[in-house]
Amino acid sequence: MMAHQQPPAQRDIGGWFLRYRDFVLLTLMALIIPATIFASQIKTDNAIERWLGNDDPAVHQWDDFRQQYGVQSQLTVVLEGIRPSDKRVEQMALLMEELKVVNKVWTAGRLQSSLAVTNSTQQPAAASSQFARSPLGKLMVPDGKSTTLWIELKETASANSQQTIRSLQKCARDADIPSTAFHIGGAVVVNAALDYWGTVSLTLLLPFIAVVCLMLLWVLGHTLQQSLLLMFSAVLSVLITFAVMAACGVKLNLLLIALPPLIGVLHLSAGIHIAHHYQVWRTRLVKIFPSDNPTEMNRLAITKAFYETFKPALLATATTAIGMISLLTSDLEIVRSFSIWSSIGLIISFVVAYLFLPSFLLNTTTKPSVFALYGRSISPVFHWKRRIVIAGSLLILLGAIPGWMRLESDLNAIHFLPADCRTLTDHHFIEQKCCGLIPIEIDLDFTKTPSPQARYQLLTELAQKIEQHPDVSHALSSVSFFGPVAMSIHTNLNKKNHAPQLLDNWRTADGNHYRLSALVNSNSEQTIAEITQEIKEIVGGQPANITGLISLIDRSQHAIFKSLRDSLLMAGGLIGVILVITLRSLSAGLIAMIPNLAPIAIGFGVTGWMGILIGIGTVLTASIALGIAMDDTLHFLHQFRQFSSQSNNLGRVIRRTWQACSLPMIQTSVVAAAGLAILATSQFQPIARFGQLMTVLLLLALLADLVFLPYLLTTPVANLFRRKSS
Repeated sequence: MMAHQQPPAQRDIGGWFLRYRDFVLLTLMALIIPATIFASQIKTDNAIERWLGNDDPAVHQWDDFRQQYGVQSQLTVVLEGIRPSDKRVEQMALLMEELKVVNKVWTAGRLQSSLAVTNSTQQPAAASSQFARSPLGKLMVPDGKSTTLWIELKETASANSQQTIRSLQKCARDADIPSTAFHIGGAVVVNAALDYWGTVSLTLLLPFIAVVCLMLLWVLGHTLQQSLLLMFSAVLSVLITFAVMAACGVKLNLLLIALPPLIGVLHLSAGIHIAHHYQVWRTRLVKIFPSDNPTEMNRLAITKAFYETFKPALLATATTAIGMISLLTSDLEIVRSFSIWSSIGLIISFVVAYLFLPSFLLNTTTKPSVFALYGRSISPVFHWKRRIVIAGSLLILLGAIPGWMRLESDLNAIHFLPADCRTLTDHHFIEQKCCGLIPIEIDLDFTKTPSPQARYQLLTELAQKIEQHPDVSHALSSVSFFGPVAMSIHTNLNKKNHAPQLLDNWRTADGNHYRLSALVNSNSEQTIAEITQEIKEIVGGQPANITGLISLIDRSQHAIFKSLRDSLLMAGGLIGVILVITLRSLSAGLIAMIPNLAPIAIGFGVTGWMGILIGIGTVLTASIALGIAMDDTLHFLHQFRQFSSQSNNLGRVIRRTWQACSLPMIQTSVVAAAGLAILATSQFQPIARFGQLMTVLLLLALLADLVFLPYLLTTPVANLFRRKSS
């Protein structure tokens, strides 16, 4: 027994947990109810215009444009099989205008009446016939049997997009419009769908993740009691993190909805190492301590487990946090938000793990499972020639790297939704029957073109050229509304108080700037950047600014690659510095980065070679995976240095290190990969792609740490990591 006595500092840790166990447990238990209440109040907001944040130049340009033309969010509604003359159309429009979030509803009848005011000399029958034959009339009355409505929303509509859409749908029901005939599309509709499917995915998948992780913990070597404790502490970490977010007024977005499973698996990673080492030491000490004195044995086992895991776990937490913090370099606001809150969640999970688990494990007296005992008895045989293994690994790495040059992104929000969801079917129906739903807004400067006729001619020609683009359904401007009427109307267009209300959104107050809106179809084979560039070429030398939500998406497309590059460089650099300081060797620090960078290089390289588009969730994976992969590497190198101080036999040191580390490394990686793999089954694309790539990267990192790293340590490189044997 004396051989197992610890230095005073180590005895104090075990004694501290023993003395304050009840206080720690009661404190953490007391947090559950308020944390659950706060966490349940957190809301979602996936507004596309907030992806980049308020400080981005593209956002400033879009805000200036909206203020200049008084443009608010607009929705397009198509009533299938319902003619404009149907009384239900006007009834529904009136009901919608009673809503606090609606500014104005334009129907075919209202638009025709508004245009008729500007040409009162025309007979009503002739005006109606002329309107029906005009491009605008065909847009408002698609296929001659249906009706199109434009709904102008107020700024408050996007604050709760789901409630806005539900209110509009209720107005349609109250007007006896069948739900099958009511098709609605627009940015706010897409935002509402993103909020809904993100929440649904989280609600449906989290229970499955918890059950799968619990079963794997039990099967892979932990007792049922310990498995339940690990899962409970993981859930507690998530609840506390979400409670803090809710208290700070943070709303979930496309990326933050992935926090619960991510924080959960990161917590399990630290917890598994604590429980594993506690289990190992308790199995050893049970042969020494009398059966009637389990308290002292458990205290000593906790002490050993704490000190053997705390330093590498702290370093792993630091490197993972660096990987997350590196995402602050992104131009995307939602990525920066994820960076901050994932780092905070990681710190919370670490604190909970090292307070809750040691306190609770003091009460566990069960024996380890047969699988755990068997797993620790496995002895690796590195009988393959190391040159083949190392050279083969490097060849795979070199073959994958060129795939990075083939990476392409997809940030079209409509592609994030399930293929069979109502929002998507409505979206495609409207684009097929009526018009495109993604507007490219063009601000034309006619300051140097004072003649009304010249302005009319330029607007007409530009609209015609833009409409010839295969992905543009309509090009709307003031000409679209006044084309059928006499030329004199355009002469009077500079007199703002003589223009109908609708035209207020199509020119500035001074009459020198005109708006041209190209309605683009979302199912184009071309990228948003390509379409935008082609529109710019059509506009040519005409003084103009191109903006709109599509420009924000295009800007985000460029930002996603910059985020991936900058965050990975920053994370790799900072983690490399930490490794150099920790290992006290520049060479050792750089070499230790190889098994951690290789999985990322291979994973993204293969993604590029396979032509898989990277999404907004994918950009997070590289830096996070780098930080997580360091967890196993640090544990392996820590044990390697410990055993190398006890023996000069390199082969024996590697085998002992592999035996000591392989089981918890397999447990952490398999449990984390399985939990994230469930995300890959989500119908919500950002979550699915995040889960898919994270799963692949974690499994590649496991192979790198259990195969490549041991073989690397059979070379003279091992001398950089060894301690001299005493």
